[in-house]
Amino acid sequence: MKFTAIVAFLFFLSSCGGRQVSQGGVESATELHLFGEALVGLKLSVEGIREDVIDEDDLQPYPISVLGAHDTELERLEHVKVVMRSGSHRIVVSREGVTVFDRTMYFGDGQHREIRLNQ
Repeated sequence: MKFTAIVAFLFFLSSCGGRQVSQGGVESATELHLFGEALVGLKLSVEGIREDVIDEDDLQPYPISVLGAHDTELERLEHVKVVMRSGSHRIVVSREGVTVFDRTMYFGDGQHREIRLNQ
């Protein structure tokens, strides 16, 4: 009986001190990237996330790698990044009440979507 109790107690202790494993990785945000020649002044409405006029502070620099720009056409355009949530969102871009872009888009986890506006 004593032997069984000691074995059970040792088994209990060994299960509490087991090896713990955690995994890490790169988690990418879900993002909308809006490109255009003149984005400042446009009204950007992303259903449930953002609804305001784009100003200079919203513009993002175009990322340039060691070998130069990935897409020289995009490098010349203004760029706005919006962090999104997964799911469907209606995106409306307008200037002075005139709709330039209106579409419902689906975003998956970690997905990056691009919109190029030709104004």
